[in-house]
Amino acid sequence: MFGKVDVLVNSAGIIRRGSTLETTDDDWRLTFDANVNGVFYFSRAAVKAMRTTGGGIVNIASNGQTCDFFRLSHAALGY
Repeated sequence: MFGKVDVLVNSAGIIRRGSTLETTDDDWRLTFDANVNGVFYFSRAAVKAMRTTGGGIVNIASNGQTCDFFRLSHAALGY
């Protein structure tokens, strides 16, 4: 439909401010889904598309790790 995939840039992320004790289950799921699962699912789809034609993936992190559970979700990706 749009041609081949040359590059994927994963730079989306969300942050919910507050301590671990203040974090709701919904906040945790939303943050983890955006910051970890989003990277995984988009990267997997991009790798499938780039497997034969080549390309690259760029993962960008922020300095938003001032929030406990935000740090946890990014630690899952090795940032």
